[in-house]
Amino acid sequence: MLAAEQHSSGKPSSLMRRTSPDLSVEVTAEGFVKEGVGDTAHLSSAKEAAKRQDAYREAYESLHKGYVLPESYLDLENNDAHDASELTRNTRLSNVFGHLEGVAEGFTDEPQILSGPTSVRLNRGNAPGKVWSIKLGSSQFKVSIEDIVTGFDINKALDKIKRVATWYRKGFEIVSETGKDGVAIYNSIGACAHGGQLYLNIVPQCFSIGVLSHEIGHIVEQRARSQESDILDRWAQAITADAVSVSGYGDSNPWEDFAEFAKYYAFCLDGGQQYLDDLKTRSPKRYALAEHILELAGAKPKEWECSTSYNFVVHTHYSQRSLTSYCPCCDCNPIYGPPNSVEKAVGWCKEECKRRGATCTGFFFQTHPNGHEICGFFTGVKPLQSPHKVNHWWHKAGQICDRNAPSLLLQLTGGPDPNKPDAGTDPLMPNDGQNESTPDNSSNSSYIQVHVIDAE
Repeated sequence: MLAAEQHSSGKPSSLMRRTSPDLSVEVTAEGFVKEGVGDTAHLSSAKEAAKRQDAYREAYESLHKGYVLPESYLDLENNDAHDASELTRNTRLSNVFGHLEGVAEGFTDEPQILSGPTSVRLNRGNAPGKVWSIKLGSSQFKVSIEDIVTGFDINKALDKIKRVATWYRKGFEIVSETGKDGVAIYNSIGACAHGGQLYLNIVPQCFSIGVLSHEIGHIVEQRARSQESDILDRWAQAITADAVSVSGYGDSNPWEDFAEFAKYYAFCLDGGQQYLDDLKTRSPKRYALAEHILELAGAKPKEWECSTSYNFVVHTHYSQRSLTSYCPCCDCNPIYGPPNSVEKAVGWCKEECKRRGATCTGFFFQTHPNGHEICGFFTGVKPLQSPHKVNHWWHKAGQICDRNAPSLLLQLTGGPDPNKPDAGTDPLMPNDGQNESTPDNSSNSSYIQVHVIDAE
């Protein structure tokens, strides 16, 4: 069984190496398999290489080892990011989005040191080092530094870590699980970094937002692949379908392509919705699968979080939309098409919220006792997170839903103003439609004037 991983700083073209006491297997950037005994590597014959591909695949699929990022990566990254004079549909993604690494200045969370430094023996080589427990926003993770590292301290590390896209902090959490060292900074590892779901090892000269984001790409890919083993095969298909290069380094193989895409996706998260939209247009198959991988790994929140335990939010402004006709035919002509269905109604409200753009942060849905259906859309408030969510029991059905999206950067509003009366009574009860224009839901394409209920 292939076990421990070794990396040689003198072989930047080497993508991965696995060794056992009697055998080493190394896959080069050109796709060759090298074998060696006692650290004396030699290029095997094509026949022997073919035999060893299965052994390499087994080691790779084990998910117990990380990937190596060669020391030459920083030079490749710099060349990629600045050599495009004209952007076309087929322009390499690194040339389009590489400049965004410098825009990660909109962070609002500052890291807190919960404990440390504590003396430990690090997992790599049992090296002596120090470990700190860090809280950043809602995330908690570890940062370790080998004792012989000079000119680099915990404050310099945290100054970069806090600038990594918020969702990507999940990668820091994964490598901080029990028995792991967290973000581990070593004096030398023969490479820029090693990353996988068991560790993130990195050297000071490579400690950048870009390299951290790349390595987190490896971490979340392995975590997701432990649930869906064919993810990289699907990623390879996405590369072919998109027909655009992510970067020179990403062209090496599917797993490096994903890590590079994950890096630029992170840059776009910080850059804003227009960059995410551009990335999605240029590489749609990768984009969709990358978001799925991030969700599987627990990094990307699900787009919608809903609860049937509540059906309204008091003291809160919202914009209302009727889904059915007004009384006396209260449940007629559902806008999503007959027959009436809570599932279809909620699905329609989700799509309407997205149609309204980034300002729509969630909604409530209700089926009134007379069958009339409505949605109320919130701006700047996530109803599930509101302390004013309630359940009005008399409704036949209802729920509230939070929308999670990269562009939803509005802060949540606070509590009610004690100097203003409660505006938390349900709308349009008992006389549905008393303040709205008469709806015409006979066509799914019709829209009516919405009624805004203020907390006055």
